[in-house]
Amino acid sequence: MDWLILVYRLGARRSTQRVHLWRRIKRIGAVYLQDGVCLLPLNERTREQLQWLAAEVSELGGVSYLAEAGFLAGAQQARAVGLFRRQSRETYAKVRERLDRACAALAPGEFSPGELLREAWRLYAAARQTEFFPVEESPQIHRELVALTERMHRLSREEDGPCAGQLGSA
Repeated sequence: MDWLILVYRLGARRSTQRVHLWRRIKRIGAVYLQDGVCLLPLNERTREQLQWLAAEVSELGGVSYLAEAGFLAGAQQARAVGLFRRQSRETYAKVRERLDRACAALAPGEFSPGELLREAWRLYAAARQTEFFPVEESPQIHRELVALTERMHRLSREEDGPCAGQLGSA
């Protein structure tokens, strides 16, 4: 497996930019090996994303290096894959939380289960984009999202159902 490694440093007085950069790095699914050192599996999409981030570091007055690594030693490879899987599981836990909230919102008197379901689908799509190594949560959560979507569509067709008129484009 080939990897991309981004090493960067911003000035000490650049905390706002550092937080912005950290959020962007997390959004694309990179894991931190240590402060200022990020890792992603190599593919065209991740290469382009890290090239943009490296350029952004320079624009912010920092220094960055982007390198491709042909391999990681056995234990390091396993540790890196483990970091990515843990990150995916944490992301799917957020999807599960939205799913649980959407299910709970189906009770009479609750408001906007459709919005919660749309948010769960959005989070799921984002999780799939950064799931570089399969985790068992993904297919299970997908099945649950589909089942809840179908259930909410059935309920929305009932005149007095708890989801009537709330589903919109979900």
